[in-house]
Amino acid sequence: MDKKLTRRQVLKSMFGFAGVAVLTACSAPAAPAPAQPAAPAATSAPGATAAPTATTAPAAAPIASPTPVPPPTSAPKTGQTALRVFFGANPEEAAVRQKIFDTYQQAHPEILIQPEIPTQNTTQALLTEVAGGDAPDVVMAWELQYPILAEKGVYMPLDDVINADAAYKSKVLPDFYESHIQMYTWKGKLYVLPEQNASVVLYYNKKLLDEAGVAYPPTDWKDTSWTWEKFVDGCHKLTKKSGDQITQYGFTEAWWIPLSAVIFAYCNNGNWFDRYSDPTKVTLTDPKVLQAFQWYADLWNKEKVAITPENWKVQAGYQMFAAGKVAYTLVGHWFYPEFSKAEHNLSMDIGVFPVGPQGKQPMTDLGGTGMAMTKATKHPKEAWQFLSFECGPDGQKIIAESGLFAPMLKSIATSQSFLGSHKAISNRGVFNSAMENATSFPIGPAYDAMADPLGRDTDALWNGQETAEVALAKAQTDMQQALDESKTS
Repeated sequence: MDKKLTRRQVLKSMFGFAGVAVLTACSAPAAPAPAQPAAPAATSAPGATAAPTATTAPAAAPIASPTPVPPPTSAPKTGQTALRVFFGANPEEAAVRQKIFDTYQQAHPEILIQPEIPTQNTTQALLTEVAGGDAPDVVMAWELQYPILAEKGVYMPLDDVINADAAYKSKVLPDFYESHIQMYTWKGKLYVLPEQNASVVLYYNKKLLDEAGVAYPPTDWKDTSWTWEKFVDGCHKLTKKSGDQITQYGFTEAWWIPLSAVIFAYCNNGNWFDRYSDPTKVTLTDPKVLQAFQWYADLWNKEKVAITPENWKVQAGYQMFAAGKVAYTLVGHWFYPEFSKAEHNLSMDIGVFPVGPQGKQPMTDLGGTGMAMTKATKHPKEAWQFLSFECGPDGQKIIAESGLFAPMLKSIATSQSFLGSHKAISNRGVFNSAMENATSFPIGPAYDAMADPLGRDTDALWNGQETAEVALAKAQTDMQQALDESKTS
């Protein structure tokens, strides 16, 4: 299986955060725990938020393959304006981006798009260019990372630019999912236009569920009938043994364990911060969060219905699901291209998560990537014209048709451009409705500093050596210290 960058790896590589899979981390990684083999999918992938490495690394932190070498760029012809577009991508994603560039250049021959795909730490590469007075014009932005760059003055606030474009303001802006517009608004200013959705959902193997007589998960995020208890019961029916060896599992982790546990905390009405935009207090010891983290660890340590971190050393969770050896897994749209490959012959679909004992409804995370303009662009007019194309109906249609991305304009997300490119599943609308039933991860400059202790301090929980109460008490203390220090530095 080809090694591709996943959303989490991108996030990871961006800050060099101990291997952050989701763009954010700056500090050194915690001692590696069982890391899963490299996973597929989106550099540009959603969720884009970097988390630390190792077992503790995001989404089962696999080793990322090198980012593709930037394609050769030609010099602009006389009368042409060169626009430099900076983004992360694996080869398949880069090809989709190039289609966007080609389409735009055909309509605007006076513009030459020069792609920039960094071959090193993405965020550091961007900051180096900016510091050297050589900033690109348009850049990709990750949800958990963008506040850091906004604070450093890398991005241009888009409010005035959009207000000056009456057509975009009146027709396109209202078409975005409002949750993502709010997510990319920092201290009252909009810095990023949403481009793709990275909320996680529950993938399931229909064939395995049918054989075990287990009902499919609901598709309605307001449905409270499917509970943790029913989920565990189903996982027991779906877990099979041959002698003492488990040959089929009910569930596998395929993302980053701490953030997956957070999803179930959200489904239990738990909150791990006092607020999610520029938080001031870490609340990991909220009883509802403790209950969710313990329940999640118990899936493999107590119930024995999920693959253990130790077994990931042999085969990554996403590979087990793709091979038809696991019934359920939690991950985002960025894994759809891998799971839908003909070679896997998977009979699969997606649904919502089970509700915890104290939960009000199924919930997920608010994740994704977007595009922004740099404050230092030498061509603000031309940069906006291209940005409004890429994050407008035409650009969104191209990414929707590719099957590699989940678009952010409602009119495109609900159109055949997107739905028709996802024929391997029936419940495609779950990706879209997720955005209206989601809570973000902590948005702010401190995320990178907090992700490392979150991973490090919870390792003993996942390995069955500590309870959630003990592990999260340590994590809360260390994360609060990192959060406090970020506000005084």
